[in-house]
Amino acid sequence: QVFMRKPCLFAAHAGVPSNLLAFFLRKRLGVTRPIRYLGPATYQLMVQNKLQYYRVSDRLELCRVLASHVKRYFGGMSVEAISYRIDECGIVKDCSNDAQSPSFRLNRVGSQTRRQAMVK
Repeated sequence: QVFMRKPCLFAAHAGVPSNLLAFFLRKRLGVTRPIRYLGPATYQLMVQNKLQYYRVSDRLELCRVLASHVKRYFGGMSVEAISYRIDECGIVKDCSNDAQSPSFRLNRVGSQTRRQAMVK
């Protein structure tokens, strides 16, 4: 699998510019910000005003689903090469570890500095 990933990544860099990929994902799927991967689940995508459900088992599979919808805009580029580019560009953000142990702590850095300024 590593042997196939490197040529696909090279081809994706040459044939799939990140700004063009983002444009076609926005045009075809309405993706305007990173998609959060929360773990294996059923994900829904709005494809040309139709809601479609996809059963996804890992982050790269979600990238492949997205790549399959924009493949026709990139000539003979394979879905796998486009999916590697989607993964590399950060269009799919892996939040699977965050979903299992969410952190709800408040960040009160500003309050501390104000208190210290008042004391002085």
